[in-house]
Amino acid sequence: MTCVLQSEEIPAGIIVTNSKGLITYVNGTAQVMLKWKDPPLNTNIFNEIVTIVDSREGKPIEDPFAKIMGMKAVWWLPQHAALISLDNTKVPVAGNISPICNHEGTIIGMIATLFPIAVTNYLKYRGKAQF
Repeated sequence: MTCVLQSEEIPAGIIVTNSKGLITYVNGTAQVMLKWKDPPLNTNIFNEIVTIVDSREGKPIEDPFAKIMGMKAVWWLPQHAALISLDNTKVPVAGNISPICNHEGTIIGMIATLFPIAVTNYLKYRGKAQF
């Protein structure tokens, strides 16, 4: 997993947390999407930095962190989801949030994989992804 996360060629924003919701990793794409340059790690809570809304109504969707910790399964973002950057810009996104489990099956964190809609449309066009 470390090799994949360190690759900046992934056209998705990757945000990883520990089991308490503290952000432990943010790749370059996520930094651009959030407009958050060189974020301090292990000091920011996911829900305080990452806001995902229904782009049509502007209302926040369910708490992604609580949802993952409660259902222990991959959660796909609903259609019309948008990430709100730190300067309040809406970035339409697709993707999922998945639990990270240890060998005993205990959730030790989560990973959010957020694709800007422009990228998902390109990947669909190229036949490289199905969303």
